Amino acid sequence: MTEFPYKRVDLEKLPPAERNDEFPSGSSEVKEAQSVPANRIRWWILPLSLIFCIVQAALTILGDNVFDVVITSTLIPVVSFAVLMVLVLLVNPLLEVFSRKARTSSRMNRIELICLFTAMFVTSSFSTFGLAAHLVPLIPAPWNPEWNTPQSGWQEQLTNPDKPLLNPSLYFQDTSLIQVFREGVVLAAPPQGAQFGELLTYYGQVFQQIPWGAWASPVFYWLIFLFGCIGIFYSLAWVFLRFWADREKLNFPLAQLPEAILPSDSDRSAIPRILRNPMFWGGFALSALVLSWNAGVGGGWILGNFKIMLGLSASDFSGIVAGSWIQGIGGSSQSIRFLIIFTAIGIAFLLPTQISFSTWSYYLIGQFMVLVAVWIGVAQNFSDFPSDFTSTANFLTAQGGGALLALAAVSLFRSLNEYFQLSSGKPAREKLKILAPVIWLAFFICVVVVWLLWNQITLVWALAFVLFFTLFTIGMMRIVAETGIYVFQANFGFFHAFSVFGLGKIIPASLIAPLLPIYSIFFMDLKTFVAPNLMNTAKIEKDNGSGRRFFHLNMILCIVVSALFSIAFMIFLAHERGGQQMNAWFFNYMPVGNLNAARNLIVDTRAAFDANGVWVLIGAAWLCLSLFIRKSIFWFPHPIGFILLFNPLLSSIWFSFFIGWIIKSICVKYGGKSTFDRIKPIFIGLIFGEILAIFIWLLLGMGYDFSPGIDLNRTGP
Repeated sequence: MTEFPYKRVDLEKLPPAERNDEFPSGSSEVKEAQSVPANRIRWWILPLSLIFCIVQAALTILGDNVFDVVITSTLIPVVSFAVLMVLVLLVNPLLEVFSRKARTSSRMNRIELICLFTAMFVTSSFSTFGLAAHLVPLIPAPWNPEWNTPQSGWQEQLTNPDKPLLNPSLYFQDTSLIQVFREGVVLAAPPQGAQFGELLTYYGQVFQQIPWGAWASPVFYWLIFLFGCIGIFYSLAWVFLRFWADREKLNFPLAQLPEAILPSDSDRSAIPRILRNPMFWGGFALSALVLSWNAGVGGGWILGNFKIMLGLSASDFSGIVAGSWIQGIGGSSQSIRFLIIFTAIGIAFLLPTQISFSTWSYYLIGQFMVLVAVWIGVAQNFSDFPSDFTSTANFLTAQGGGALLALAAVSLFRSLNEYFQLSSGKPAREKLKILAPVIWLAFFICVVVVWLLWNQITLVWALAFVLFFTLFTIGMMRIVAETGIYVFQANFGFFHAFSVFGLGKIIPASLIAPLLPIYSIFFMDLKTFVAPNLMNTAKIEKDNGSGRRFFHLNMILCIVVSALFSIAFMIFLAHERGGQQMNAWFFNYMPVGNLNAARNLIVDTRAAFDANGVWVLIGAAWLCLSLFIRKSIFWFPHPIGFILLFNPLLSSIWFSFFIGWIIKSICVKYGGKSTFDRIKPIFIGLIFGEILAIFIWLLLGMGYDFSPGIDLNRTGP
């Protein structure tokens, strides 16, 4: 047989423009499009990214604390996605018109848009649940005389003057500084309708009265830990990218969304093909109009009180099933609900059916387990199985937590093993290049461990703490990369494990209690956890691999600037308004709740190894068994949905995943891949219609002082 000496082409090494098959090779469209600089990133993208990130942070902080409008409470930041769509749909076509008149190419190309979007995508968390909203209120909290009373027990257990468990370098002890923070600076506020100059003078005076020097010291020490953790997240994203994207072919649905509406550099039109597809706009109109109607009714813009019902809330469902044989799965705020959320439906449609099936089916299996417990007399309803994000677990969240840690451990072993195999036998320089992400990971782990040692945490517990949250982070990255779940509350974590395994009977809880406030910054109320977004960002960069050095420079600078700005602006606003007038969740409940939980670890040590500890081991064992069985029985359920039992917010989106799964299954079974490709724009349109509607109505709510009542973190219709 004749062998032809064809040269093998590595598609991964080709630039995106050459990999694109939108036009036939050599066509006039390609030649015309090549006049656009496809892979060049212009210098002004960097300052523009910084400006966008700062504006997003300021908008989020003002929304949370001034207008009582939560702008970012999920892993899908509406501001980032809305800005991307505006750039693609409006700004780029205008730039194209100007460039034709000037006979230059000025529209933003694909990689430039990616740099802008990913910077906003990652840094969106820092201004809210992901950093500043937890850190700034915590610094003045432990020695706050309003909270640190004899009844609270903090002085006896946490802030003892002789030997405080909390590191005083990380917190305020001066009550005058705490008072100014809580009550605000003493200045006469400008009258309503004041001129811009008056406002500028007033805010300048506020800025001057803030004790920035006093804040600098604790913030500096916290930043060592914060940037150490972000370094771990950043390194983990690139450690696992190769294995998950190339070997395991994970779907990365949240990375697919921005990529779907980005323009192709080989397309002569400034508007991407999907935005010229009527099906996209059909899906867009459906979700945008429905949500806009409900927001208009809620804000009083539409007369009457007729809202379009989008399902049943937990309370409605509990009322319906009361007295029936399934009443056991009602009676709790975390009970089952049937909600139609367009974004969740769209994401489920993008997923492989085995993943979307696992997500909703394991949720129902968990509900059935609750019913069985009620039927055998263990409980009366779901409310008898409480859980929270501090230290209380139930048998469902314990199983999901055990499975999460097991999957993370397996993933870590397999990925590191592949790295060492790839580097084996290579020259030292090439080996160093291959192992760079692993080396950076080890470096940042050392930074965090040393910081914990400085906080008088013993080496054993510092290592255990870092190992746990590293595994937890890996598990979260994996879940989001595989399922696209974007709403989270982690009712299993380090302190749940400490409690359910009864470690307080073996180890003095005073060694562990100081870790709880530290843990709360990133890992407790993690609705906007930054690590999964870094993982999706790594995938987007890989898919469009151009300008890698600029990409990383842009990302790192935006992370640093956004983190610093978010902290500084939160401090400024708290002093201008008074911490007591800021968001009650962040400035009252969270710091007090976390410090009370730290005290409880000491005074309420639990019995050694309770039943939920057994459920953790059962969850880990079932995960490993499922992975083993799936090697030979392809139809065996994927275990990813089992892991999600640790996330009670799954109750809000499981039904939408069920709807998306049904539609995808029917589409693939009777129409095949071609039908799926044709109707896919409808579901991407559903997602962007909901996101843009939420963004527009949030801005209207802030401008006209009303709450539109719609966001991605909905728990009721």
